[in-house]
Amino acid sequence: MLKKSNYTKKLTIKIIYKCDVDNKNELLFNKSRYKTTYLAKMKIS
Repeated sequence: MLKKSNYTKKLTIKIIYKCDVDNKNELLFNKSRYKTTYLAKMKIS
């Protein structure tokens, strides 16, 4: 019983970590995309 709960806990931590990494990647992607559009606007104007 104890082993099973420990396994579930590890699994949950893995899932949470993966979501966190995905969110960070998305944030970085959005940031870089925002930066490129900003620079493009600067060049045009």
